[in-house]
Amino acid sequence: MSNFTQFIDKETDSFYGVDLSYNNNVIKCILFDMQHVWIEEINKEEMLQRQKLLNSSINYNEELIKSTLLSGGATIDKLTKEPDAVQLVVKYYVKEYPVLFHFNLKLGTPEQLSSCIIMPLWRTALLLSAKNKALREELELKDIEIAQYCTEGAILKRTSIRTAKFDAKKFDEEFPMQINNQNVNVQHLLDNQEMRTMTMKAVGIPIIPRPKPGPKNRNSKPNNSAVASPAKPKSPVWIGKRKMVLNLKRLQKGVDYDVDESE
Repeated sequence: MSNFTQFIDKETDSFYGVDLSYNNNVIKCILFDMQHVWIEEINKEEMLQRQKLLNSSINYNEELIKSTLLSGGATIDKLTKEPDAVQLVVKYYVKEYPVLFHFNLKLGTPEQLSSCIIMPLWRTALLLSAKNKALREELELKDIEIAQYCTEGAILKRTSIRTAKFDAKKFDEEFPMQINNQNVNVQHLLDNQEMRTMTMKAVGIPIIPRPKPGPKNRNSKPNNSAVASPAKPKSPVWIGKRKMVLNLKRLQKGVDYDVDESE
């Protein structure tokens, strides 16, 4: 169980993110900005004892932890930065009464910064890129499907909902959010299949190899008594849908999403 919140330090106009989790009787607090991460892991009993010493008027117990730390709605009451540590106080309200939790966070190592922030960001970027590609393919398939309906005589009566054919290049060029002057061209890495595959391996996303073309059961003998009829050519819509389904299946399994037309 975990809960994430973020805030802006008004004095320095700095961004901070806070992730609080509670698993196996251990409370973990992760504080991060755009350069560092600070972490504290503390046993439930130690946290309860700490809070009782700081405020004996509140009955701190496990139920209170679950109803506050993991419920969302936290505000940062105090944040004091030291050279290698941060004193953090988060505030909740229970029946309009303030409830405080104090954390003594230590500056994380490069390995902790990677596992807590960098690796999850890369995994999320790869996932969003895969979803974006799948959605683009679905839009292109819809255009093919609509064009086929028109060829077969269908007419759109409500012209107010008519849309232009999807143009992926134009969509990218005119999208209102652009990223310029990056030291590392992340988008190029995501668009390049070889680079993307290497990155997926580096961040621990499993890659399932594509099945080789051919019969599923190589030991099965052909039925000579059956008369094979000539196969009907597959329409562009069928081929496109087949590719999209395979792509989405791989995406759901956390694998690379490029699929050959021949599959």
